Amino acid sequence: MDSFQSSTVYTSPTLVDRLVGAGVYVFVASKEATARLNNITTQLAQVLWNVGNLPLALFTNDPSDHTTLVNSAWGDHNLPGGASGNPVQVYATGRDYGSGARIVTFIETGIGANANVQQYRPTTSSGVTTTHALYPAVTINGIFFPPGSDGNTSNGNLATTVLDSSTLAGIGGYYISYLPTLDAANAVAAGARLLAYNGVPY
Repeated sequence: MDSFQSSTVYTSPTLVDRLVGAGVYVFVASKEATARLNNITTQLAQVLWNVGNLPLALFTNDPSDHTTLVNSAWGDHNLPGGASGNPVQVYATGRDYGSGARIVTFIETGIGANANVQQYRPTTSSGVTTTHALYPAVTINGIFFPPGSDGNTSNGNLATTVLDSSTLAGIGGYYISYLPTLDAANAVAAGARLLAYNGVPY
């Protein structure tokens, strides 16, 4: 485990913490994401994982992203000029409660080690994301986790089955997740986008 037991929801039985090193985690965006999606800030991370999705324009600060629309099954949102479609969105996804990557990332960003969040689980077919929904509610070892708060059980699976998938046509946007550097490197090698954090590249 790459976090202290006191940072988790699992406090019994008491374990002995041993300091063996430090893990590094980075943010990565979907393979199909525009090159303008290249940075995430502490504030954006807090809001994104709290509500589940945000407009792409908040990440890029590019005026064109306010009017870049995508037709999808998610409905229209009173767009100006009678336009049909939705502004492109960025969606949160990530690991389950048993993940040290999740705990460390949520502490670093101020989300909170054991915060209930809104993470999406994609449905993919032949490497293409066709739809998604919040992770369902689940009870693990007697602890209830509400909808959206669960996540993928493997960093490797998250890198290969989520971040290396086409998303714009299926969900009208892109995913951002947090990954250990090795899994992130594998995802980036397959085309995913490594993000700077607060303007600082890894």
